[in-house]
Amino acid sequence: MICPVCHSSSTVDVENYTCSTCGSLEGVPLTATRRPASRLFGYNWASGTVAPWRTNDGLVAYKTPLVVAMAAFKEVDLDPKNTFVVDFGCGDASILVEAQKRYGFKGIGIEIDPEAIKEAEKNVRDNQAEGMIQIESMDFTKIMLPTWVDLSKRKLGCDHVIFTMYLLPEALKGLKPSLLKLLRERKIDQIIMFKWDIGDDTKEELTDTDSINPGIERLKQQEASTGLCYSIYRLLQS
Repeated sequence: MICPVCHSSSTVDVENYTCSTCGSLEGVPLTATRRPASRLFGYNWASGTVAPWRTNDGLVAYKTPLVVAMAAFKEVDLDPKNTFVVDFGCGDASILVEAQKRYGFKGIGIEIDPEAIKEAEKNVRDNQAEGMIQIESMDFTKIMLPTWVDLSKRKLGCDHVIFTMYLLPEALKGLKPSLLKLLRERKIDQIIMFKWDIGDDTKEELTDTDSINPGIERLKQQEASTGLCYSIYRLLQS
């Protein structure tokens, strides 16, 4: 198996099901039977739902290139003064910082890794964006998203919300029902996903009341210089 992160042809660690060279889980088949493993930063990455901020050799392997992120933001047609961006697994918060500098969006970065949080907070300080970007240490899988979104809107004084995420497929699968529900209920306006997405089947989890709302569309694009894809989910305009 070739590791998609470090591109080595090293064998997969049988005990932990990770690349034996860089520690990445990204190349592991999602159907593989995995044993529990405690790896980087003391967290259990064996479920494949969360990727470490840095690999075993200290390199950042899961950072979305800014050129890709900003290409996605060019598709956003919301007023930056009345919109905030939530980046799930924000890493060093570079997407939030760039979105604030280039377009004026406020932002919230959600991150579980303590080293990434330190880098994010430093990045925000270095760019004098403390009043515009907040970093919150939490596990996004345990957030009551509807309540949290409403509280964040009131706290930041914004009516519109964009979610961004570069998450592994199993994490997206678990979040999919909640994300679609938030869109249909108009609690959030757009979702930007990098590399992996939740597919174009957005009709699941429908209720009777959903039938009166517009459908959800997916805009999938490939950024030319990197070849990396991003997907944007939003309500169809009536």
